[in-house]
Amino acid sequence: MRILRFFTCLPALFLAFSTVTAEQPGKDEPAVAKWDSSVHPDVGFRIGSRFGDFSVYFRITLVGSPGWTFNDGPPKLVWFNTDHTSVKAENGNGTPKTMRINQFRGIHLKDYTVVQDHSRWTVKVKVETNKLPCVAEYTALFIPNEILPDGGELKWTAFSGKSHSIPLPAPVADSLPTLADDIRQLELTTRFGTLRIEVENGIPFEVRDCRAKKFSYTDLKGLWIGACKTMKKVGESLESDIQFSVGPAADPAGAKRSLPPAASVEVPRSEVSALNRNIPVPKLTLPEPKSLRNLPGDDFVCSGGTIPVRLGGEYSPLLNKAVRRLLEGGPKLTPEFGAAGKGIEILPDSTLKGNDAYTLSVTSKGIVIRAVSERAAFYALRTLLSRFEDGVFAGAEISDYADMALRGVHMYLDKDSLAVHGKMIEEVFAPLKINFLLTECEYVKWDATAGFQNPNGMSKEDLVKLLEIARENYIEVTPLLPTFGHCEWLFNDGKNLDLADDPNLPFDYNVANPRLYPLIHRLLDEIVGVFKPRYLHVGHDEIRLAWKKPSRKELQGKDVKQIIRDDIMWYYRYAKENNLRMMMWHDSLVGKNEVSGRYESGFPEFRKTLPKDIVICYWDYAPHSAYRGADLVSRAGVELIGAGWFRPGNLETLAPFCAERNALGFITTTWTGFFASVRSMQSMFNQISPYVSAGILGWNAKTVPGSWNPNEMLLDMLRANDRPEPSFAGITFDLSNKADVLLTKANDPFGNGKTFGLDQLPAKPFWAGSILFQPLLRDGAPAGITLRSYVTPDAPRLVWIPIRTKAKALYFLHTVREPVRFQSGIALYVVEYEDKTRVQIPVRFGLEIVDPFTFNQSFNHLNAWSATLDDRDGLIRWFKWENPHPEKTIQSVTLADGNYAHPPILLGISAAKP
Repeated sequence: MRILRFFTCLPALFLAFSTVTAEQPGKDEPAVAKWDSSVHPDVGFRIGSRFGDFSVYFRITLVGSPGWTFNDGPPKLVWFNTDHTSVKAENGNGTPKTMRINQFRGIHLKDYTVVQDHSRWTVKVKVETNKLPCVAEYTALFIPNEILPDGGELKWTAFSGKSHSIPLPAPVADSLPTLADDIRQLELTTRFGTLRIEVENGIPFEVRDCRAKKFSYTDLKGLWIGACKTMKKVGESLESDIQFSVGPAADPAGAKRSLPPAASVEVPRSEVSALNRNIPVPKLTLPEPKSLRNLPGDDFVCSGGTIPVRLGGEYSPLLNKAVRRLLEGGPKLTPEFGAAGKGIEILPDSTLKGNDAYTLSVTSKGIVIRAVSERAAFYALRTLLSRFEDGVFAGAEISDYADMALRGVHMYLDKDSLAVHGKMIEEVFAPLKINFLLTECEYVKWDATAGFQNPNGMSKEDLVKLLEIARENYIEVTPLLPTFGHCEWLFNDGKNLDLADDPNLPFDYNVANPRLYPLIHRLLDEIVGVFKPRYLHVGHDEIRLAWKKPSRKELQGKDVKQIIRDDIMWYYRYAKENNLRMMMWHDSLVGKNEVSGRYESGFPEFRKTLPKDIVICYWDYAPHSAYRGADLVSRAGVELIGAGWFRPGNLETLAPFCAERNALGFITTTWTGFFASVRSMQSMFNQISPYVSAGILGWNAKTVPGSWNPNEMLLDMLRANDRPEPSFAGITFDLSNKADVLLTKANDPFGNGKTFGLDQLPAKPFWAGSILFQPLLRDGAPAGITLRSYVTPDAPRLVWIPIRTKAKALYFLHTVREPVRFQSGIALYVVEYEDKTRVQIPVRFGLEIVDPFTFNQSFNHLNAWSATLDDRDGLIRWFKWENPHPEKTIQSVTLADGNYAHPPILLGISAAKP
């Protein structure tokens, strides 16, 4: 379902930006920098400098035995991991520097302390278990690929006293071999010098080769250094005291630049009257109607600004309001209800077959809509609007219906949902004929949860407003209250631990506690009173009791299956008493051995004993030719809703599979984390753009995959009502004499044999989306500006660019070769004014820069130049910086502090005149 939290935590590559002296070249920075240590609960202990990261990952995890392995074994129950910890720094500004990780809850972590003394570190770890069986996995260091030189050497002394020495072998694809084990002392060659590790006390270490295959559930590649231990007794511990050191953070780069600087310091410029252009919004043509016959030459032409509208049935005022809103908002027409003359006629037709079925006839004689329901008439109007241009509705005969009754999106509710999801409903969901939202509402500020609410939760007042927006767009909203298995909300801020089955691992509640069900009953009454739904979803996924016995004494000896079934039936009875149909996730009904390749927590015998009118939401987030688990549920005689996610091919295969089985519905899920509705458009856009695919495929599951681009469609729909930006004058700069890297295949600028289309950059001024730039050329070939890195070891550490102009805004066209963790530092721009004051502009991944294939709200097809790459479009995008002092002359821009592993490439700067 939401996938155990630690599975999806990504590594961080944090740069410690140094203070840049923005002066002309010649006063270069020293080649040695201080190592900086920091601890973060998501990624643990990290060592780095301005030249890049040395170790990027740490974790301690306790899992149910035998646990996962390096060979992709099935995930097990996690008793503890350091994602659920807090960090305390002691003597943070002194030497030595002491850092400590404190456990947030439970008693597993006894000690984790790091002491840094210049280039030497001492690490003490002790973790013990009160759960059996258990495996402890300790990641001490993770050395990234970029600092491992070709031909490096690995030396170690085993606890047996035997010494070993091997050259680092070539990485083996799709393999995670052990390079060394039983390690007491270790020496490893790196680009920063020799790493030396000594185990002073505790478990031996090993080295795993993860250079060619991603480590565990992260995106990391490199060498894993750590230890694993199986715990066989309660109170048994993994202990480790180590010391390690590395040479000073010396710049390992060479002294020569790949391209010598051009003779001229001045940067040529060109003033243009229009630095920008408008990019039109394409018309929405999806979802595809089931039957469409165009009638060329038989169009309906609107004369004047009004159009007669006649409603031939008993429709609610909601439809009148929708007609007015749609006609006035798009075609800019004023409807005259009941007026005579040619116009739009809307008629009920109960003979039509299919979900939300309608017919639409557009001829020169008028427009006739026949619809099986009021909502179907609303969808017919949506289709009609997509065929309007320049005062003309294109002639056509259309017959249409949806493949599935419920078509929608699962999402979280938070304090920003009214603004974010309200806009999404009006501008994306409704045009795509989405009619169903499954909303996780546990953190809404309900009266029943007073005392343990989250401040980032949605207010009831905002929820009521959001529900009204949905109602006006004929969208049904169903509440989802996660219960057994994911009731973390019940224990928010450490409250209600008396209701937890295990207070040290509060995911499941104690069903025997007399306070439990009355509290949930009050909460459900409140939820149902606000939502007024047809359905109630109670979650019940990823139940951890499938792997352990109840912890509470009053439940000892009781059958686990009976506990789960009784809990399900409590919610079923509540739903029945309130005239609701209950929904739940599927994995209580599907056993781990029933579906090849999936480890699940189910009790398959439940399929025979639970009421058949419970709607089962089947989630599967990988593309398959067949979804066996869905078939198992469907054959049990229950109604099915298919639930997919963002992985390419998943929605495209799951939707037709569900349609062929007459599923009740089809949704895409959103697992961006709680309280992330605003930032998800930046940091997790790949989970949001599938909303488009869910609408298209839910209506017409056989729509040809690849016939739409969900990334571009989503952004186009969200800007459909934006006004075009007025033209403005500006300056383009020719930075060719600052170029230090050729962008040709022969020069291999990224060190991976790819150019991402940059070798095809135009030789003349070109448009990157809506902004004009001048290209960088050296010897007639495309070029760019980069900084010293392991790929370009002879590039400069900083590049000073005099531009000497006033500007309202600067546009930086730049890229980085591959995605890294959101907000990771890539570089720094330092803007220096004529009066010697400066402004620093951090260049962070996902916020100010992205790679050619990452797409988000700020970096998309609207601010990009593209080349065709292996039938895909790589997008090189610009970032806009609003100048806080447009009245001042900008003397220069300096590019500095490049990420040693992920260096930027600057391809152009343009300025908007103030």
